[in-house]
Amino acid sequence: MTTHVDIINKLNQYMFTKENLVKYFTNFSLDTDKLESKKRQESKQPVLHSKKNDLFDILEKDKYFWCFYIIHYKLSSYAQIYNKFVEEKKIKFEMVEAIRKHKDILKKNKWKKTKIEDELVNQSTISLETLIALLTIFNYSFAIKKNNMLFKKVIHDDIEQINLIIVDSNSVSICFSNDKAKMITEYQEKLWNVEKYNKPLNSISKYKIKELKDISEKLCLNIEGLKKKEIYALISQNIDTM
Repeated sequence: MTTHVDIINKLNQYMFTKENLVKYFTNFSLDTDKLESKKRQESKQPVLHSKKNDLFDILEKDKYFWCFYIIHYKLSSYAQIYNKFVEEKKIKFEMVEAIRKHKDILKKNKWKKTKIEDELVNQSTISLETLIALLTIFNYSFAIKKNNMLFKKVIHDDIEQINLIIVDSNSVSICFSNDKAKMITEYQEKLWNVEKYNKPLNSISKYKIKELKDISEKLCLNIEGLKKKEIYALISQNIDTM
């Protein structure tokens, strides 16, 4: 005889739970044995790049906007959107009002209010700068990894509160890995940590030759036999700015 418990168990896969959201919208594997196996493997041999099933890929055209949306409104709200076009326009207008209330933050970071407003209201996509501005205004800690560079802005001391964003040539993803904190720490150690996302390389006078050699190593550049000016020029030629 079918009991109430049996019925609930059968319906569980269709329920609006956190586990099902993660399963259907991020392709995560919630199998505990697999997660434990993965952790054991990584403890023996740390992996610099995150695995695909740890990432939520932004598929919409305006990737940076939806990246902000998921961080700010959470994945559960994103999953419930009926009309993304309408929702995008609505939230962008709300964000214009938000930035107008934080002119001090824009001024401190040398962000142009008119440029950000124009992107939100008139352009089909926002820039990385506007994403960073929105995350900063709403007090989110974040780290953005692109190739061999890492740009981060930490507001909270808890590394678990840092939002990890992975930018590739044609994709933008948010990391939801259980090992996110470990990944961020590893990125900080192995990647080139830049202070300015739009201008990662300072003038040559700001560097000692050892610092340039360290940057070259993180960018995987062969600098054998090169002098300081030559190393600097090589780095400059191989920078892939954010």
